[in-house]
Amino acid sequence: MMVFIVILLDAVLCFIDAGILFWIGSLIQAAGNAAGLGGIGSVFASILYACGAIVMVFGILFLIAALGFWTSRPWGYTLSFFMAILGMIWGFLGLGNYEYPASLGISVMLLVGNFLALYFLTRPEIKVYFGKR
Repeated sequence: MMVFIVILLDAVLCFIDAGILFWIGSLIQAAGNAAGLGGIGSVFASILYACGAIVMVFGILFLIAALGFWTSRPWGYTLSFFMAILGMIWGFLGLGNYEYPASLGISVMLLVGNFLALYFLTRPEIKVYFGKR
């Protein structure tokens, strides 16, 4: 149950991050257009939109992993393990952001939550339950 909750929280955080990236991209594009710098604003906005789309895909993958884990599918275990590792990498990448304390807090939460998820996923009884060795 703990792993399911962590993976589901990862999905929610991905969707929140994607929404923030889309919102900031829209602001940059609007500011660039208002200042008469439409081309530059559009380039930066497009980069943020692309990053938001990538984060959205990760959010969808986290949801699929949570569903697979919840329904006790062997592929759910594998995808959950892979996504927990990606969540830890995402948390490590966010640790360098000291300008925004909220981002640092989210990164620490990602690291701790995904570390616990990996810990529980590597327990022998969990592996046996999902048919893994």
